[in-house]
This record gives sequence, structure tokens and C-alpha cells, in this order.
Amino acid sequence: TLPEARAAGPGLLRPRAPAGFAPPAVRVDGEVVTLAYAGAGTRGFLLVQAPGERLTPPLDADASGVRVRRSDGRWSPERGELEWVEAGRTFDLRSATLSLEELLAIAASLEPA
Repeated sequence: TLPEARAAGPGLLRPRAPAGFAPPAVRVDGEVVTLAYAGAGTRGFLLVQAPGERLTPPLDADASGVRVRRSDGRWSPERGELEWVEAGRTFDLRSATLSLEELLAIAASLEPA
């Protein structure tokens, strides 16, 4: 549940009511919290949050830098993955069906859970 996720991950953020998506399925694995959002058809996205001060090396050769929530981040189009570090936490927002612009809009809407 979201209350359990808040307890596991202080500083947990979630999107502000993403239009067209059901409430998230929540997974807590230690201090790592995953929120999975499903929408119409195959639309959906995952938001994974974990303690951390830096991103791991990129897995894609085509990864590029992008600005996310006033932080430097990374976009990997092949993986549909947007990553950044903020306030001592790493964020991984990924989707096989949403565009970079849609993921950036979701990231911009994040607020305390």
C-alpha cells in the first residue's frame, strides 16, 4: 500500500493524479519502492525510487542527457527509461508506450505521497 511505501521510502514521490491511469500497484523491496500505473490498452509506466546519490553507468549506447525537475538526468530511448537523482534518491521512470515528453510531464507532476 502507499502508507507502507511511505514508511519504507522517506521522501517518496508520486505523480499528481495522472489522467487516464488507474491508482498504482505498489511494491516495496527494502528501501526500493516501485509504483506501477496502468492505463487504457497497453499504456502504462513504472516509477522506481531508491536511496542513492548517482546513477549507474548507462546500459544503452544511445542514452542522452536531459533536464528533469531541475536536475541533470538521462534518457534511454531504446529502453524507454528516464533517470535522475534528486534529494538523495534515484528515480527511474520507464515505459514502452509513453514518449519522452509524456514521461517528463509525469516527472514534473511528482509530489510527496
